[in-house]
Amino acid sequence: MANARILMALLGGLLPLHSPLAGTTNRVLASGPPSYSFSPAIANIEVGDTILWTNVSSTSHDVTQGSRATGVNPSPYWARIDLQLFGRGLVTFSNVGAYPYICNQHVFVVPQPNAANPTQTGVVNVSTFNLPPQPVITSPAEGTRLLEPATLTLSASASDPDGSVTNLQLFIGSNMVASATTSPLSATVTGLPGGNYKLTARAVDNQGKTNVSAPVNVAVSYRVDYFSDAFSPAVLQIKPTESILFTNIGGAHTVSGTGTDPFCGSAPTPIQSCSVTFSNAGTFPYVCVFHSAFGMTGLVSVVSTFNRRPLAVMTSPASDITVPAGQNVTLKADAFDPDGFIGAVRFRNGTTPLFTDTTFPFSYTMTNPPPGVYVITALAADNGALQSTSAPVTITVVAQTDLRLSDAAIGAEGFRFNYNAEPGQRYVVEGSANPDGWTPFVPIVTNTAGGNVVTFIDPTPATRNSRVYRVFRQP
Repeated sequence: MANARILMALLGGLLPLHSPLAGTTNRVLASGPPSYSFSPAIANIEVGDTILWTNVSSTSHDVTQGSRATGVNPSPYWARIDLQLFGRGLVTFSNVGAYPYICNQHVFVVPQPNAANPTQTGVVNVSTFNLPPQPVITSPAEGTRLLEPATLTLSASASDPDGSVTNLQLFIGSNMVASATTSPLSATVTGLPGGNYKLTARAVDNQGKTNVSAPVNVAVSYRVDYFSDAFSPAVLQIKPTESILFTNIGGAHTVSGTGTDPFCGSAPTPIQSCSVTFSNAGTFPYVCVFHSAFGMTGLVSVVSTFNRRPLAVMTSPASDITVPAGQNVTLKADAFDPDGFIGAVRFRNGTTPLFTDTTFPFSYTMTNPPPGVYVITALAADNGALQSTSAPVTITVVAQTDLRLSDAAIGAEGFRFNYNAEPGQRYVVEGSANPDGWTPFVPIVTNTAGGNVVTFIDPTPATRNSRVYRVFRQP
């Protein structure tokens, strides 16, 4: 046929999702009743890709090239593919074009509103071949080791062999930590707890094709300090293949295993560190052989599956700011889940919910908040229903008052006057540039009010005959 090549049509049985003759295999489901449909009804693919139709219902279907508008097959056309119970069929598309098709058993020229008279149609849109973009993690290096709470700077770049990169995203595990429309891109995450992390970058090109970089693996060691007669923390839960850095910060001690794991051995370790990686699940006790009688004992519990709490931090605005009434305030937060992904970030004023954001970047704009004091937190919930709340930021919204200039006087230091102000707000004082006229105005000083009254002094020589002043609040 001129527009498509039939690769294979099967009735039932198993069918691989990839063929040496095809590029990408895209699955389309034939379903019904009660809803007779092809899903997706519109399949957008590239030259060389394959469509795999799969019957997922107890009703027989077929795939026949044609359209509902005509009710007949145009010529040339591919042979009818019979999809009996759970049957499958393949077509690989070799040419650019739009290929409508129907199920002859469940199609009508006029669409019907009920399942008894369904309209089961679909279309395959075939575009030119598009090479995928090429993202790559440029930093950190594979196998980088850090110590909790770790600060990790992740960088990536991306290029596209036959177009341009329109979006680049950075991921730590399943957490998106940065997104931009340009390359390169960097992000810094602070407070990473112990664990093993996989870093990836995802790029999208100008034709909508995506690609994910090769992963870079980073290990963050847990930390256990020992000093005096104690280990801190004395009990720690981790996952297999994760590591602990035991750090002696004072005295002659040992980190000696009492079970199968030797830990750091039985020799005293003055002011040094010892790293231990736990490969298998289990319970691993340890002691200081010199001070175990004084309770200097510890325990590492290695568990294959447990859920760590997410992290949440308010990134904007800064705490203890003052804003005038009538001004919008944008709240921003970072959230991260060490072993899953963030399901939602909930912004709150005290205990009052403000907004729930489920997509990165997490933000919310308070529109024209009335005067008052706002104590804002971000609550992050992970995919395992654990929650953590950020440290609060305090925002004071003050009512705007009319500016008044008063108490004008000439002294040895120059001309002076006072104006009323709102503490924490910025004000601009301007004066006329023309010694004997009103305009033009030029800025003289910009400052942040420290109180309700601000004194301005203009050191202009007394020989100046006249000057006009004005003060306004900076937005």
